[in-house]
Amino acid sequence: MKILKKNLIAGILTIILFLTFSSSVLAALSNTTKSKMKQSYSGAINYIINKSKTNGLSDWDAVALAMAGYNLNSSNLRIKGKTYLENKQNDILKELSYNWTTSYAKHILTIAASGYDPSNFNGVNLIEILKNSQLENGKFKDKIDDTKELYLNSHIWSIIALETVKENYNKEMAVKFLENNQNKDGGYSWILGNKNSDIDTTAMAVTALTMAGRTKSSVSVAKALNFLKSKIKYLSKESQTAETLAWVVQAAVSAGDDLSRYYIGKRNILEELYLYKDRTGGFKHLKSSNVDSIATNQVLRALISFNYNKNMYKNIRFTKGKFFKAVTKNENTNAVLYSVYNKDLKNVELIIRADGADEATLIINGDKNAYTLKPNNGYFKFYKNLELNSLNYKVFVKNNNNIIKVVLGVFELVEKSYDVTVRIETPEKTIGTYTVKAGNKTVYDFTGKSITTEVKSAYAAVAKVLIENNIPFEVIYYDLGPFIDSVGDFKPDYSNGKWWGTWVNNKSLEVGLSSFEIHQNDEILLYYVTDNKWDIKPLQITIPDEINKGDTVEIKVTAFSDVVSGATVYVGKNTYITNEQGIALVKLDEAGKFEVYAEKIKDGKPEYIRSKKTFIEIK
Repeated sequence: MKILKKNLIAGILTIILFLTFSSSVLAALSNTTKSKMKQSYSGAINYIINKSKTNGLSDWDAVALAMAGYNLNSSNLRIKGKTYLENKQNDILKELSYNWTTSYAKHILTIAASGYDPSNFNGVNLIEILKNSQLENGKFKDKIDDTKELYLNSHIWSIIALETVKENYNKEMAVKFLENNQNKDGGYSWILGNKNSDIDTTAMAVTALTMAGRTKSSVSVAKALNFLKSKIKYLSKESQTAETLAWVVQAAVSAGDDLSRYYIGKRNILEELYLYKDRTGGFKHLKSSNVDSIATNQVLRALISFNYNKNMYKNIRFTKGKFFKAVTKNENTNAVLYSVYNKDLKNVELIIRADGADEATLIINGDKNAYTLKPNNGYFKFYKNLELNSLNYKVFVKNNNNIIKVVLGVFELVEKSYDVTVRIETPEKTIGTYTVKAGNKTVYDFTGKSITTEVKSAYAAVAKVLIENNIPFEVIYYDLGPFIDSVGDFKPDYSNGKWWGTWVNNKSLEVGLSSFEIHQNDEILLYYVTDNKWDIKPLQITIPDEINKGDTVEIKVTAFSDVVSGATVYVGKNTYITNEQGIALVKLDEAGKFEVYAEKIKDGKPEYIRSKKTFIEIK
């Protein structure tokens, strides 16, 4: 009986100790302080809701209300009948186009706060993009499209966002990177490598670390909490803001630390924070300033966590698979095919394939204008003379005025471009001769798949010609580079000796198209080889510079350095045959402009690749 009584008493003490520990954040605070915080919490919510009736919800207002359990889609939070997300979707897409990781993290929170899955927002998978920005060292990048890593806040907010939506990522490396960047004093700086720790960043880091599984007994968290307590105790009036105090409260609650031990001078941090409260229910940035929406929002987020005695970011809930204006991605029907800013020409070139769309609008960061096009056979081709300050852009692809896809992209910067001629020949006909400006290294195929070459390549020029002229082509990607397998209706048939061959400046290539570096006025020939004639040569014609009416002109036909006899020279509607010296004598008695080219056919099959077509004009 004594043993049973002793065990019962021990059990009761254990429960009491557990309850005391679990409410350690609130344990030693006075009832007056707790009451003030509850009043402040209610007042701040009412302030934000009342403000939203005229100004709408800000992004962080939406997050705060969702933390408090509000339904953002309810009728009392709508503006002109529209929800927060319906009103803000274009602003969100515009912000995402700047490619800051913090924007992706924030809008994972705002979209989830609205009850939607952030993995398909107007066709953008924010979660996947953010996860893919994590580097090998564990850090989340500052910008999705950049290689400079200067800041820590992008990393912290990425952890907070992914933990909020319960996504898998390389958590171990992310936490390790954050801990490795802790300063000796236990604090953190928002600039990487800066030894001057600041309170706000340290409090954010504690929030992220505890959401990722660290506790207040973890070395990194314990050191950071000690830094916060020691720093705020002697915090000067000039350094105090409501936002800073709010972040310390959020960090302490997240770690389960006792807020009764956080003092600024001789006043508890919560009592100090209360002094920033405005009679409207909102909070001020400084005690002497007017009510401030940003300060109110940050204080509210901290008060929500305080009142529920836990980190309430994880209270944000959404339905997996419930998407806001979802777009099913189909690489074959929706693709970026060309995306370049030619700095030397001060122009942008963007080609997008979007089947089923009837309009597309291009918006470039830093440019106040919007450029709208109708499709041409399913393609949108934007060519604009512009001098850009930013390479980021977005395209709204629409059908019946409804957005069906949003393309977020970055123009490739081309410092110098070159004039290149591409001629496409088959035995039966010339498909076309095209002159393009080329100089890009990122090259897309007809499906939108891209590779980046080491040089400004002949492959880039050929791909651009085919895409610009809506000529379908297929590519096989080998270890040595891409190989153009088919063009238009001309498919390879290797067993019967049919494939596409290439020549540059009348020479067969000893390297792949993607390895050949282009120069000004290069001439590329793409030819459909038949009958296994791997050694077939292209013809060249030589015409005198000056020709007058009545002249008899010598047009010479060669293949590389060899003269070609028996070739047919076409001059307008007339034909001439070359002699043993490879010369055709042409009498020009009429004025006019005449197309000239040469070919040689034997037994109905070409012995050579026809020459390029040129013109002579007789006045």
